[in-house]
Amino acid sequence: METILQNKTMYLNLEMLTNSLYVGIDPHKYEHHIIIANRHMDVLRELKVKNSSSDINLLIKEINKIKTKGYFNNVIIGIEGYHGNGDFLTRNLLISFDYVYEVPVCMTSRYRKSNVYREKTDRIDAMGVINGLTQHLSELSVINSESSNETSMMIKDLNMSRERLVEFRIGQKNAVHHLMQHLDPEYIKVVKHFDSKKARKQTKEFCSKVMTKKDVSNELKLRAKLIISHIDMIDNIVEQINMLEKEMENLLSTSKYMKIIESYKGISFVLMSQLLSHIYTIDRFATPEKFCKYCGITPVSFSSGNSTKFHNTKFGVKSLRTVLRTISIVRIRRVPEDGEYYQKQLARGKNPKQAMKLVMRRNALTIYALLRKDQAYITPVLRAN
Repeated sequence: METILQNKTMYLNLEMLTNSLYVGIDPHKYEHHIIIANRHMDVLRELKVKNSSSDINLLIKEINKIKTKGYFNNVIIGIEGYHGNGDFLTRNLLISFDYVYEVPVCMTSRYRKSNVYREKTDRIDAMGVINGLTQHLSELSVINSESSNETSMMIKDLNMSRERLVEFRIGQKNAVHHLMQHLDPEYIKVVKHFDSKKARKQTKEFCSKVMTKKDVSNELKLRAKLIISHIDMIDNIVEQINMLEKEMENLLSTSKYMKIIESYKGISFVLMSQLLSHIYTIDRFATPEKFCKYCGITPVSFSSGNSTKFHNTKFGVKSLRTVLRTISIVRIRRVPEDGEYYQKQLARGKNPKQAMKLVMRRNALTIYALLRKDQAYITPVLRAN
């Protein structure tokens, strides 16, 4: 199938795009809204497809039927998002088609807000996907079979399970803090957090003593009992998180990413898993700038006449931005080259937040190059002052 020829760099053939069939997908949990249109966004077919293999196969047949009947040379498919509800659909589409384009939610939202009546419907979102394909195709990330390989999917599933458990553990810890404030307000002088086994063990022993005292009210005894219950849950959650992290380590230790984990200080097995669960494969990003924009660490320009200003943006994937911040903090503390670069930015008048953003961008560019070239990191030799 002739979609977009990709040989390190992609080029777009105008004639091919003009005579292409465009498929816009607004994915949902159980049913997807599909619109098939031409280059001028004239709707040729609109249908809803259930999230099942049989219905997806019928969709593929319908696309090929319209392509043949309308004498279209090419099929260009776009899906809103992709990481969530559209994952199963995308993997099935890639069996028959070479590429699927990921249209960001912000692009469909911008299309929706450009209409006179700002309605939020599945049809409008699907049309927004087609608008993104026809107007901004060169800016979109490409999803191919390599983006959706088995290893990437396993890493994604492990990371998602771990994130849910971490969030649940935080809720349990907050509950313990809340109950302890009523049981013993002075506890914070001894135990500031419940991350360590020792702190949790000491707290359980303290609560057990409270429950055995005769001069303690039933209300305080109930709180002590609840605290023990929450700590038991935290212990169980920590055990499950450790098991998932061990699975991540086993999976990555035999992969091509191991050389980067070993050579680039600051990237652990967990952080590499978080990176891969969002980017899948670096080939989705044609340039380092697109990767930085996806991570949300590229400033947005605002210009008027001869005046041009750059402002920080919160666009991009927040989780990736958090991962890069964690990597940068570790490297600033432990790697001389990053520490010196951070101090240099502060000396130039940058505030700590701006200096950190520059370190994050530098690390993002380095990680992009390592993943793109599939090689280990070589630490540069710093010159003595």
